[in-house]
Amino acid sequence: MTVVAAGKNAAVQRLFDASTTIAIFNYGAIGTGDTVPTSADTSLVAEVGTRVQDTTASPHPPSPTGSQALVFVFSAGNGTGDIAEFGLFNVSSGTTTMMLRKIFPPITKTAGTTLTVTITPTVS
Repeated sequence: MTVVAAGKNAAVQRLFDASTTIAIFNYGAIGTGDTVPTSADTSLVAEVGTRVQDTTASPHPPSPTGSQALVFVFSAGNGTGDIAEFGLFNVSSGTTTMMLRKIFPPITKTAGTTLTVTITPTVS
């Protein structure tokens, strides 16, 4: 997982700027791009489908380990193709900030397939 520069900046602003209006990072997106992530990324290379919200309890209970599991369910009909990238965003569409991007070996998702993505970001 690569935490991108825009995500780092947004996290610092959420932590230390009482007037921030930056939304929490609880939307996931999948795509078919396989370009290696860099800190300059601001979006997925080839986003497909609709972003989905984390399905775990909200607000999340604090973790004593500095990590939090996030679960995203891309239902049948939501994105198809050889899925090879995932991104974590703060809104479902429009003006958004990406926190992180990850690539992986392609997973074929058909129109009838449900894909569940679980990520566990850790602050260390």
